[in-house]
Amino acid sequence: MRSFKISTLLALASLLAMGVFAQSQPKRLAPRPSASAYSHKLSSSLRQMVYAHTDKRLAPQRAGKPSRVCALVKTADATAQPLCDNGCVPIAQIGDIFVADIPVSALPRLAADTRVNRIEAERGNALQLDSMALYTNATDIYTGTRLPQAYTGNGVVLGIMDVGFDLTHPTFLNADGSASRISRFWDQLSADTINSPMYVGAEYATPETIRAYAHSRDGEELYHGTHTLGVAAGNGAGSRYVGMAPESELCLVSNAVSGDEPFIAEEDMYRYTTATDVLGFKYLFDYAESVGKPCVVSFSEGMHQSFSGDALLYYEALSQLVGPGKILVASAGNECLHNNYMAKPSGRHSSGTFLGAKDNATALYVKTDKPIDLRTIIYNVGNAKVDLRSNHTTLSDGRLVLSVGTADVCAAADSLLSDTIIIDGTEYVQQIQAYPSCFNPSDLVLEVLQTSSSGMDNKLVSMQMVGDEANAEVFLLSGGFGGSQIDPTLNDADISHSILSPGSAPDVICVGALGYRPTFVNYKGELQYTSWGEKGERGSYSSVGPTFDGRTKPDVMAPGSNIISAMSSYYMQAQPRRLGWLVGAFDHDGRTYGWSADAGTSMSTPAVAGIVALWLQANPMLSPDDVMGIIQRTSRPCGDYGSETPNYCGYGAIDAYAGLLDVLGMSAIEGLSTTNPQGVDISLTKANALHLKFAAATQSAVALCVYSTSGQQLLARRLAAGTNEYAVDLGMLKGGVYAVQVESGSVKGSVLIRVGH
Repeated sequence: MRSFKISTLLALASLLAMGVFAQSQPKRLAPRPSASAYSHKLSSSLRQMVYAHTDKRLAPQRAGKPSRVCALVKTADATAQPLCDNGCVPIAQIGDIFVADIPVSALPRLAADTRVNRIEAERGNALQLDSMALYTNATDIYTGTRLPQAYTGNGVVLGIMDVGFDLTHPTFLNADGSASRISRFWDQLSADTINSPMYVGAEYATPETIRAYAHSRDGEELYHGTHTLGVAAGNGAGSRYVGMAPESELCLVSNAVSGDEPFIAEEDMYRYTTATDVLGFKYLFDYAESVGKPCVVSFSEGMHQSFSGDALLYYEALSQLVGPGKILVASAGNECLHNNYMAKPSGRHSSGTFLGAKDNATALYVKTDKPIDLRTIIYNVGNAKVDLRSNHTTLSDGRLVLSVGTADVCAAADSLLSDTIIIDGTEYVQQIQAYPSCFNPSDLVLEVLQTSSSGMDNKLVSMQMVGDEANAEVFLLSGGFGGSQIDPTLNDADISHSILSPGSAPDVICVGALGYRPTFVNYKGELQYTSWGEKGERGSYSSVGPTFDGRTKPDVMAPGSNIISAMSSYYMQAQPRRLGWLVGAFDHDGRTYGWSADAGTSMSTPAVAGIVALWLQANPMLSPDDVMGIIQRTSRPCGDYGSETPNYCGYGAIDAYAGLLDVLGMSAIEGLSTTNPQGVDISLTKANALHLKFAAATQSAVALCVYSTSGQQLLARRLAAGTNEYAVDLGMLKGGVYAVQVESGSVKGSVLIRVGH
């Protein structure tokens, strides 16, 4: 599957791809409209749109380009009047923030309106998944988070916003297979929009219309949402691939991600932004509220953080959407397969790293509290024909050195400095834009974009931050950081500061990924080996904190490597040559469905969301702070990275069962284990008989205790050794949830049961 990581820094490149600029325009950072009084109110992409719309040189080329944008708008008096007065259409209100449809031509006058505080819209979510052909026939895929029998997500709405849904997969049916658990579906890319009341796409609100629609519009090209939904809530369809909350009610939104451009008309590209995503989150929470149920939403997508304030309203809106009974869980990202951060502390003369390009471009942020020089060296120039179109460049000993100081950038028009070098006909361009950090205005941020006309594959490129007094940092957005023997001293980069947004938001539960088994068998019977981590360690790809403003993230970890879940039947049918990760198939109701294995924080995120659904079933009024407290108190260690462990692993590996005991107030019961027993299966019959089945005949007596949720011991039995099966009548207990403690030799632990009457 194609998985793109698009940064907000590459706004111009994104605009080019979406048709905002003519294809003949060079890939350059557009200057910020510095002369206007309103530019500080606009997020980066909106500033670019204003520039493209108002520059007379581009006017003849604007036909058919985006004319409207979906944006978040914060007004001073929390009313929609400024929007209406400026020709905009309010779509939804979240506190003092509006989601609005805005004509691009109205952006300047709306931003200039003194009643408007901020306007924001960004594009660029990428799926947090890496595909591979894997299979497991060993232990439960959710090792360490076994499904408690008493809680299945019943009475909870589990919301997923994703792409590539197969709405007909039998794992999304109820327990007896008679009806789908998908109650609502909004496909934001649907072309069936006649009489649709939705801002984009269409809603499908009955079992008949959902079944008839069958799959999201991108369901033959993508399968991501089918897989994540199965991880969170699949019933297993008779297999062992059961999700965490198999009886939860499902509400789905199919949004737009990078890669979905073929499904969107060019003029509608900017109707799909972070503001449209906010509409999707609101839709999920609103549905749950309409049926009187708590809701947890899983979101396995993300985009890079920024220093320009492009996510300020986004985060504010998310904070106002969540609350008691409304939880949002998002992925940390898969950004750690390469180095992406470098620091130069005060007192150190310089720090450096070698650069790698992606699609002939490297993009990064530099943040500094004091003046620095940014020194870029192009090696292996030798006797090449060089055309230096820059005052900041020198050439000696076969190396070309481009040295730019922060003062040079700030002194340039619009604080935008561009240098061009041509080496044997290959154009190399470095552009740097300067502005204050949105987190600390005393820090200067440099957006750096390096591009080449036809690649620089035969040239090594390094970058150094030079300045004794400065505390400076570099944050990679696109490309790569690495080392080279040509100068081993330039090896200062690491993998930190790589959390994606909105997982980086304060009120969102951010999830990283763990790995358990390194070997697998694919559907062809071929043994596969992967190096994503084993024995519960952090997946080598899983993003690491802190956030750009210094907060600890991720919050919690869950299995994310080589997770088997539902595969879209429509993807299987349309993409028969792209099924290398298929691990099995089965027929149902005239169609062939499958199971696939995948890795990424895309997988760990819905696992946590499903667990939170179990906790919400036990206490429907849990708030994000409550959930964070449960995670902090009950998660298990999953690695030791010294003082940086919290930014690698958060509070540790989530523990569904220990968390449930905490929610129920049972974790302090003396004698009650907070782990499930290994080596014995415990079940409750319909006649309320407790059935114990040990792996082998017991060698010592079985101590059995039953506790109420209030902590009272209601039953204590000692069962004779010598057999592997026991039955205990619990018919005397009233209907409700109880904890059963079992001890026999090395077997020790507890489970929750639900007695019905």
